[in-house]
Amino acid sequence: MPRTLHVELPLLPVAQAKARVLLLQSSPDLSEVAAVIEGDPGLTMAVLRAANSPLSAPRTPVTTARRAVVRLGLGVTREIVVTALFQSEFSRVTGSGLDAGDFWRHLVGTAIVARSMAEDEGQGLVYFSAGLLHDVGRLALASQHPSTYRLIAERAQTERAMDLERGAFGIDHQLFGQDICEAWGLPEEIVQAVGNHHHRSPEHTARAVYLAREVMAALEFGDGVTTHPVPDPDAPADAVEHLSDLLDGPRGLADRIRWYREATSLG
Repeated sequence: MPRTLHVELPLLPVAQAKARVLLLQSSPDLSEVAAVIEGDPGLTMAVLRAANSPLSAPRTPVTTARRAVVRLGLGVTREIVVTALFQSEFSRVTGSGLDAGDFWRHLVGTAIVARSMAEDEGQGLVYFSAGLLHDVGRLALASQHPSTYRLIAERAQTERAMDLERGAFGIDHQLFGQDICEAWGLPEEIVQAVGNHHHRSPEHTARAVYLAREVMAALEFGDGVTTHPVPDPDAPADAVEHLSDLLDGPRGLADRIRWYREATSLG
């Protein structure tokens, strides 16, 4: 396997910059959110699909982004926007050895579980975004060096993926993801959560993402690298079990993941 390949921090695209505005504002104006969505056909389609889906219990179809925002609510709308923008920028992992379907389910599922631990809507968006972004470093490494990452994915069935990443790139996806989020100017809670998602942390957002990943492993969702991730034996079993029950188990969580995936066209 090649050693210490060069990796670069991906630039924050214009679309992601707009998403950052939504992230940083605790109470954005509905008109501002609608304007961002209306300026992007893909985002417009995403919120319309979500607003008109059976899970949204529509009595009559909505045909404008503004009405879709009203139906969904600002919290869910911002989650849809962040998810759609994120997947549109980091969807090229062909040839990297990552199972794209499992990987996206892992990201969206972690975001949903993390958000379920929030006490209010503003905190919920931060938790959701941290969960969604926690493997951004893995996406960036796999996108920049797909052939090398394919070898890592093959060997990760019997070896620790992060050890293999450090051997190939000089950095693992957890720390690289932290550097990316810091360079993008994302909230510090998200930066720390991304940089510590494999470890128990006293910081609330980081703990939420860590526990969310453990729930995904306990419910036997693949993470894109390993089909059956091994749960952390030190994870608090009572908390993981409580969250699993709260989300109605694997079937209930799968239904929620499917809703986000269909709305944002995640593959």
